[in-house]
Amino acid sequence: MKAFNPIKPIQCVFKIREVAEASWWVYRYEMGQNGTLKTASRVVFFGKTLAAAEQWIDTVRQESSVYLLSEN
Repeated sequence: MKAFNPIKPIQCVFKIREVAEASWWVYRYEMGQNGTLKTASRVVFFGKTLAAAEQWIDTVRQESSVYLLSEN
């Protein structure tokens, strides 16, 4: 018999923005209790390339439930 693996709730999402040339920032948005994104965010990573920002998110993703927001 297999043990039940509970689903981890989404705790936060990340959004990558190019703020200036060779300046990519990763913003972290927390999830509210009702399942919506909180309006306040915080910068959690600065990188010189988009690839560096994406790699940082991939590293964090391995440690928890992480989702990436698109511009849409």
